[in-house]
Amino acid sequence: MLLWVIYEMEYSKLKSRHYAMVYRVENNLKGYENTAISEEWKDFEKFKEWYDEYGVEGWEVDKDILSETNSKCYSSETCLMVPREINALFRSSKSKYGKGVYYDERDNKYYAQMRIDGKTKNCGSSSTAEGAHKLYVEQRKTHLRELLKRYENIDNQNAYQRLTQAMQQYL
Repeated sequence: MLLWVIYEMEYSKLKSRHYAMVYRVENNLKGYENTAISEEWKDFEKFKEWYDEYGVEGWEVDKDILSETNSKCYSSETCLMVPREINALFRSSKSKYGKGVYYDERDNKYYAQMRIDGKTKNCGSSSTAEGAHKLYVEQRKTHLRELLKRYENIDNQNAYQRLTQAMQQYL
């Protein structure tokens, strides 16, 4: 009986996540203007089949990392499960200088920084935004390697293998 209750709770939570994903896309909510969802994934049971193979409790469904264009799609081919801290490394930036870069007028330099384990890490400075962005990218590579190592022993190795394969282009 207890296992059935646990299953029902997990099923309900997954169904809510699916509904929220479909709702955001179909209602064109802010941040999802250029996002689609495959016909297959509109069907909860089809999404659940994918999730049963690749799902990891506490991880997020990501549509951005595997997409090569600004047009994003939720589908079995374009999504993977990622830990929140990896997903955050690929979110779009509001900085006009590039992700992880800000300009300090006091010394006329561009600085690279990122959040690691809830703390801001300074990655260095440059006289150009491009130079600071390169510093950010190098730190991101180092941090990605650390994170992949951190998660290498998760139970769902299908999800981990798909994640490491997707990350190779960024390392």
